[in-house]
Amino acid sequence: LMCQGQQVEEIVKHCTRRARQAGLLLLQIPTDRRPRPFTPRALIVVPESLRKRAAEALCEEIGFVNEYAREGPERRWMHELGVAFVRPNVRGFSWLANRLLPSQAARAHSEKLLARFRTVCKALEFAE
Repeated sequence: LMCQGQQVEEIVKHCTRRARQAGLLLLQIPTDRRPRPFTPRALIVVPESLRKRAAEALCEEIGFVNEYAREGPERRWMHELGVAFVRPNVRGFSWLANRLLPSQAARAHSEKLLARFRTVCKALEFAE
């Protein structure tokens, strides 16, 4: 199956309009198929005993959703506005801002969410 770039663009625009009519937002999401060496990931160090509670706080307090409908060994989360992604890491969590959102406001919002998640994780450590 082949098509021209213009046809793909028309389909994407059509889907975007339909999503907007339904009250949804269609976002472009990075696939991680090509490595991005100049896109830094922020590391949030969390003790292993607190990672489950930190993941719950990520969803309940900060507005992230699991990227997969089912639980599995490879859990990943995406913010409901698409501004950031979080993945489990050996030392805690890796935070990655969505580089496909060109807006400075989106990047600033991602930074605020990151600071909030770090605060939540520190609070978990002090409460333990």
